[in-house]
Amino acid sequence: MLSTLPQRLGECIHLQTLCLRHCRGLTSLPQRLGVRLQTLDLTECRALSSLPERLGDCVALQGLFLNHCSSLFSLPQLDKCVELQELDLRGCEGLAHLPDLSDLWINSAPATVAEAH
Repeated sequence: MLSTLPQRLGECIHLQTLCLRHCRGLTSLPQRLGVRLQTLDLTECRALSSLPERLGDCVALQGLFLNHCSSLFSLPQLDKCVELQELDLRGCEGLAHLPDLSDLWINSAPATVAEAH
């Protein structure tokens, strides 16, 4: 079962999509994920408790899918992710801290956070 990724993953300068859906044993990610990363899909990575602080340096990031990452308790600052269009946090019931999203625009509109029921 996959629990970690190599730190050298950030050296993959042409990496645009990283899909780790259903890697339920994944506990951590490398600090650097590559500046050209456009899509990060961590759907149902239930053991993942935090994201790298340097995720906010992924200025090309367009989609961040974290649905049902039930152990995730916080998000890093995303204000440099100026291309972000989709941020999916459904089912992240452990999420206790969100960064300030007031400067983040998604789909040409200011980001809003709605309480999921």
